[in-house]
Amino acid sequence: MGLLVNAAIAALSGSVGAILAATVISPAMSIPFGLLFGVLGFFLSKQLVPMESSVVEDDYEARQQKKEQRKQKQAERAKREREQAEIEAQQAADQKAAEKALKKKKQLAAKKKAAVESESEEEEEEVDTKKLSKSAQKKAKAAAKAKAAAVEQGKLTDAQKKKEKEKAKAKAKAEADKAAKAEAKLRAAVAADTEGWNTIESTKPAKKQVVAAPSVSTTKAGKQSEVPSSERPLTIEIVVPTKQHALIIGPKGATLQQIQSGSGAVVDMPKRETASSKINITGTPAQVALAKNAIESLVDRGFSNLTHPGILSDDLTVDPKQVGVILGKNASTLKTIQQKTNTRINLPDKGSSAKTAKITIVGEKDAVKLAKATLKQLLSDGFSPLTHDGYVKVDIVYPKEKLGLLIGPNGQTIKSIQGNTKTRINIPDKNSTSQYVSVVGLPAGVTQAEKEILRLLEPPAPIPDPEEEDLATTDAWGQQHTAQGEDALWE
Repeated sequence: MGLLVNAAIAALSGSVGAILAATVISPAMSIPFGLLFGVLGFFLSKQLVPMESSVVEDDYEARQQKKEQRKQKQAERAKREREQAEIEAQQAADQKAAEKALKKKKQLAAKKKAAVESESEEEEEEVDTKKLSKSAQKKAKAAAKAKAAAVEQGKLTDAQKKKEKEKAKAKAKAEADKAAKAEAKLRAAVAADTEGWNTIESTKPAKKQVVAAPSVSTTKAGKQSEVPSSERPLTIEIVVPTKQHALIIGPKGATLQQIQSGSGAVVDMPKRETASSKINITGTPAQVALAKNAIESLVDRGFSNLTHPGILSDDLTVDPKQVGVILGKNASTLKTIQQKTNTRINLPDKGSSAKTAKITIVGEKDAVKLAKATLKQLLSDGFSPLTHDGYVKVDIVYPKEKLGLLIGPNGQTIKSIQGNTKTRINIPDKNSTSQYVSVVGLPAGVTQAEKEILRLLEPPAPIPDPEEEDLATTDAWGQQHTAQGEDALWE
């Protein structure tokens, strides 16, 4: 739109200049003055009417700034959550250690009390035995033996109980180790890279559980057994901006249901009228970790393994100077690749000082592979079949020491060839040993550009000797001819 306005102003200025010249000077001067006024009007209008590229560039920069701010907020939120988790874990460990010490202290006190009572009973029995008659003493001795046998039997029963208790502890420990391995496996599945392409089987949604669950459970026989830490339910709280809640809930709650069924955790979303950004997740540690990772992946990348099975991401590291090639004029190249491959390509932040730029591609497996291959060919050859239909590439042997002829003063020669033939000419880097220059474009333009490049390598035509009849002219003409020849030699 800005270019059309500039052209219109230039045409109007040219018309005014032509009319003034025809009126004031002469009709013969109307055309030169019209052209002069048109050029001046065009350049003046460029200062008044900005081009669209600046607007697009400003919009791109604003988006990148928002993206950077969002990343910083997410990093701060993750840091706060880690610190809170560490504090809660330390508090739980301290509480568990205190309960264990108290329990041990009570057991020692009970043992001491039982030992004291047993000793007093034995002393009383000895005193009574002395006072009894012989027959009574015999009966007492028999009763004592029976009691001793019963005590031994009781000790044996205690030993059996202790042995069973140790077996139960060993079994509980084995179950805990098994659950820990399963949890590690699930975490590995969530954190798997794009080359693994792991999928997680869906489980039934877990019921909402209480945060502070007891560490022991009671069986039908009335016995108590310790619940492994990997099976104890817990609730964590994460903070997600309210504008991202719709992404987590999905159409008619479908995405939220997938998160709960895939992880086994219960996700409690705040009500809309509260405008709260806090989300509660309840379940075992493994279930909570799966649901939390799925929500964070949805917010950061727009997909997760639980909610978008088959959707993957891949990265490509390039030179920051090459981002413009991928973006194209008015982002047309980037849009074409995304539309034809059905992927989303995230470019790095504009103005970043990093030495390398990371490009992320999100989509289905085959689509991501196609988009990545397209980007690589675009960066290496300057074109790809998806973005430049009908383009070809030709490599020309060109001595490196003569690249200056091809480039020309301030790059004017290579720019002229590219503009005339509508092609792109790629020359090797300064540190490269390559002797090839590549030309990319439509076949007709590439052929024309190849001829012009090779023409630069041809030796200059020899200057013809002047004919005798040309020299037999006036002295003034001959002097002028000689001066022009000397100037040509010194240019």
